[in-house]
Amino acid sequence: MRLNTFCKIVLFCLPLSIILYGCSIPQLPASSAKDMIINIIKNNHYSKNKMLGTSGVPSFGKLSREGTTYYGVIWDKEQKKENIDKLHECVQQGLLTVSKIEQSQDKGSFYYKIKPTDKGKDFVKLKIRNMAISWNTLKLADITSIEVTNVSEPSKVMGQKRCTAEFTYRYKATPFGEIYLSPEELNRIYKKTAIFIFSKDGWKVSTEGLSDW
Repeated sequence: MRLNTFCKIVLFCLPLSIILYGCSIPQLPASSAKDMIINIIKNNHYSKNKMLGTSGVPSFGKLSREGTTYYGVIWDKEQKKENIDKLHECVQQGLLTVSKIEQSQDKGSFYYKIKPTDKGKDFVKLKIRNMAISWNTLKLADITSIEVTNVSEPSKVMGQKRCTAEFTYRYKATPFGEIYLSPEELNRIYKKTAIFIFSKDGWKVSTEGLSDW
């Protein structure tokens, strides 16, 4: 009889303890989640970058160096005509200098020297690996217009107190992005999820999954 009474008490208290545990983790306000997401994006310089030479961005050709300035050399062969045309658009916007430096053996073809201007150089990234330097990425847009649409209830996952926040964002084009991004890419509203971890210092946003834009 006593055992049955004890079991009833345990069964009654178990859901209550779960509820109390859940209540012990404060809910993350949407406004706080938004502020932390904005800060982590800003502090980690997250933006829309694409590898130079891949689809939708220009090819700068083989990297060379002249003093402290890096430049590329590209041949204007037929399959690169669209690339050359886009590069000239960048010239018109003051982002690049493109100049013929040498006629190739093919009649009517030239080698072009591609160099970022002071206006464009901050958007062009270099990659250094094993003492070798090559073109890396072109910054096309900044991430902006963050809006948090939903914050989940706190829960415990693999020993960590966590919750997630769903948010939307849009892109603000750089001068290069205005040339290489489509209106659809710039007008589209994107969706992403941020993970938050609770500790003695309160809620902190994790970089997990946030670097892939």
